[in-house]
Amino acid sequence: MSACSACFVYSPHSQLFVCVKENCGYALQQTVPVLSPSLFYRREKVFCGSCAFRGVHSPHKKFMKPAEPLALKTASGEVGTKIEISLEKFANMTAETPVDYFMISMNGSKTLPKIPVIDYLSASESVYEWHSRLSMLNQTVRTLNDFRVQGYSYVKEQADKLLTAYSDVSRAVADDIKFKENEGFNIRNSRQTEHRIRMGIPCNQKDDENASLSSISSSSRKSSISSVTSTNTVLQVSVKTESETTVNGDREIATKPTNFVEETVRQTNIVMSRRFDVLRRFSTVAEAALQVADLLDSRIKCINHKKEVVSYLEKTYSIIWPRQLH
Repeated sequence: MSACSACFVYSPHSQLFVCVKENCGYALQQTVPVLSPSLFYRREKVFCGSCAFRGVHSPHKKFMKPAEPLALKTASGEVGTKIEISLEKFANMTAETPVDYFMISMNGSKTLPKIPVIDYLSASESVYEWHSRLSMLNQTVRTLNDFRVQGYSYVKEQADKLLTAYSDVSRAVADDIKFKENEGFNIRNSRQTEHRIRMGIPCNQKDDENASLSSISSSSRKSSISSVTSTNTVLQVSVKTESETTVNGDREIATKPTNFVEETVRQTNIVMSRRFDVLRRFSTVAEAALQVADLLDSRIKCINHKKEVVSYLEKTYSIIWPRQLH
């Protein structure tokens, strides 16, 4: 109910009227937005039936219009326009967002049908019904917005979990491969070192040779020629020395330690074959061939002897000798 602008008597909304005659001081203004039908009755001049047709405003009775339809239509236009704009954001979908993508897949179209919000509100038969319909529309807009936000957040959360899980697995696989490679390398080195010790091969042959050279050179500088010759005679079982130089008129023997062994070609073939078979278990063919070549150079001095051994190994194992013979 609202009060009449003339007699101030409260009447039902359905029994109130407005004047639409131009230049009338009580005519319909509609200069301020009306967001509800009730607000229309407070901002506009409305008259009860008695004042409109028999009272002070009866001269304009031909220009009187029912107030309730105008109130509902005016409020519906103001509020319904805002709701339609909000719904258009959901009606026009794009495949760039995950929620819209699945909606397009299910609907088969990128556009949803427009909802006639203004007509729906204007068709209300009372202010109470109008507010009830408006409440339903507002709840729909909030629900759609919440579903879209929640759907986007859920997809983002799942994508983040997926990427995290994939990254963890990738890192774990890489770390395990690296660990196994290092472990295998250490095992090969350990077995190779153990085998060298069992076979009587020095683990660091270069350092042993340098140590022997230093020891023999020191002894030769302190001894006479005859004593050095005697010492060399004793050491000939494992080390041979050769070449002499003259310094300040005195002869000094320049020692060159070697591990050459006197044996037949067949014996050398057997030793080299066994060594290659052992090394092949813990290293590649190229690495094994290179180590066997080092052993042959340190073991055999004769070039022809070496050639026969190399020829035998190349034919037996189908390898290419890694260096030139010298």
